[in-house]
Amino acid sequence: MDFWWNPQTNPSVQAALGTDGWPKLTDQGLVLKPGRIGGKSVLVIGGGSRVATLWAVYELVERWGCAICCTAMSCRRRPVGSACPSGK
Repeated sequence: MDFWWNPQTNPSVQAALGTDGWPKLTDQGLVLKPGRIGGKSVLVIGGGSRVATLWAVYELVERWGCAICCTAMSCRRRPVGSACPSGK
């Protein structure tokens, strides 16, 4: 089970991490942090803004070994660590 954004927008985040578990973030900061709720392990994915939350999702997917490279109107999978083509 995953919880999105931050404790102010989703009370489940505070339930999973406790009152001191959420770090102070800028609007560009992101969080990938394990927690517990209802006796089950959860991964909290969030950020200091909606965009940062999306970046946190991208970070998680990249840690899983997947990455997406978008240039112009095309997207494709690329190996992690490889450079995106310039589109030229």
